[in-house]
Amino acid sequence: METMRYERVANAIIAASGFTQESLTYKNRRRFLVLTRQVVFYALINNKLCTLTEAGEIFEKDHATVSHGKKTIELLLETKYPAELYEYATTLINIANEVINSSVPKVQGQRNLRGFSAQQPPRQHNHNGTMPPMRRRPGYAGANGNPPYPISRMRLQQQGITQ
Repeated sequence: METMRYERVANAIIAASGFTQESLTYKNRRRFLVLTRQVVFYALINNKLCTLTEAGEIFEKDHATVSHGKKTIELLLETKYPAELYEYATTLINIANEVINSSVPKVQGQRNLRGFSAQQPPRQHNHNGTMPPMRRRPGYAGANGNPPYPISRMRLQQQGITQ
């Protein structure tokens, strides 16, 4: 019975966010996509509905990612900054709490947080359904062989990358 319960909570949060479960398993770092995944982790672990490993299996992540996501949401709830992310996360957490405390989720058929109905399929980024390549900013790994950490503007100027 617990298994059904944590899957129901995860599905309610996913439906409210407008993402699909498949899109949340991608190695994509779009902020709201990651935040949705972290809210699911937080709701499941905080309410003791499953273990770290079980929560990670939903999105093909390991227990360390789940633990980090839970801590990230705890920090967001504590600091309430940035306000837009705080509002988004608390709305999803409230939906999770409604599902936990009732037997019927209230998100079906309603407009979700991103303005789409729960039945609407997600937008595809490219015509063939693949994700577009990530754009890299100067000063990060992969851009002209720079190190994987941000570099100061002065250092970039010295290397001739920016003016």
